[in-house]
Amino acid sequence: IESLKNGPNNWDILENQGKKNTIYVHASTAFESVLHIYNYIELLHQTCHRSFPDDKSSKIAVVGAGPSGLLISRKLKSMGYTDITVYETKANSNGPDAYYAGKTQTNMIEQSELSYVIPAELGTCYLSPAYQHMYNDFKKTGLLGPDGDENELISLDQIEKGPFVKSIITDQQFDNDGPVKTLFREYPETLDIGGHDGKFPPIMDFEKYQIVKGFEEVYKGGGLSAEELKKLFPCFLKRFACDASEYIKYHIKHFGVRTPFPSTKGRVQNDIFSTNIYDFLKDNGFISLLGLMQFGYSLQGYGSTGQGTTISAFYFMMWVTPHTFRTFIHNDVKQIVIDGLGKTPDWFKTNVPVVGALSKGWGNVWNNLKDQFEDDTTSEGKKKVNIKFETRITQIIRDKVK
Repeated sequence: IESLKNGPNNWDILENQGKKNTIYVHASTAFESVLHIYNYIELLHQTCHRSFPDDKSSKIAVVGAGPSGLLISRKLKSMGYTDITVYETKANSNGPDAYYAGKTQTNMIEQSELSYVIPAELGTCYLSPAYQHMYNDFKKTGLLGPDGDENELISLDQIEKGPFVKSIITDQQFDNDGPVKTLFREYPETLDIGGHDGKFPPIMDFEKYQIVKGFEEVYKGGGLSAEELKKLFPCFLKRFACDASEYIKYHIKHFGVRTPFPSTKGRVQNDIFSTNIYDFLKDNGFISLLGLMQFGYSLQGYGSTGQGTTISAFYFMMWVTPHTFRTFIHNDVKQIVIDGLGKTPDWFKTNVPVVGALSKGWGNVWNNLKDQFEDDTTSEGKKKVNIKFETRITQIIRDKVK
């Protein structure tokens, strides 16, 4: 409790991993998503070797067959451990009253007006570009099913007979006397954002929105005339691209390549923990990217980037990694960013959906994993991972310590 009061305790937990023969993996150790659980387990494997037993035949108990318990069991099995028992209170069946993957459930929703079934997820998320490496791992190891009948990644960027995800509602994003609307009233062709009969567009294409929103934030309050703004706007794309390059470099400096967060707290500048998102962007010269960040962050469902938000910049940076830029960033900006970095990162080469889903849902992943546990046995025919259902834990004794 004291560590929670005094700030982020993720590194306190990381430092204690493996003590008393215990590893603690839970959504709270890595924030909340399945992706962060997966990344946290990889972080443990890469940086905390002491946490795992030297003897691959060691008896290992896993408490709970939720996503954390299932994914750590999967990792332990891949590391060569052969005596893993998962204890789960629920029954070995699907449904709202007995579902072995913790709180996660998938309900496949059929709608007469659509030609396909929609996977409705409870407890797990839809997929963003940040999930791509995990998806690739699941595909490679058979968790998504066989070729031809795969639980494939489908795009929800454009719902059939529905809205286009990359369209942005402009209400309350631009001040009436701000730079964008001032320029729009006098020189609408400069902005090229649409609008009819002189009315500011209520909905804007995202690629255009991220540029004009950034222009708004950089020049608001400056009292510039329409003529002055007209001269500035054509050069703003380059300014935007330069700031995007600097954000990528800043992120790598403070987070490195580890996910979901750096393995040492000392790498992260202290004010990243205490500063909210908007002030962080403004103080570090990234405010031109606000429109881009609004989309890349809030679309994933993790809060507001507006002024006055209490959400920490650290949490924001966990989600808006350089990898997310490959989908969110303006196409015309990509080459300028690549030139600024001096190379083409791998994560600029592949396009993935902004919002995606598994065609058969997360429930299918957990069921496939359970089947893999059933099928993978030692030479003596013993399952390497055995899930004991309908088991209530009343006491844990480890290394003679209760």
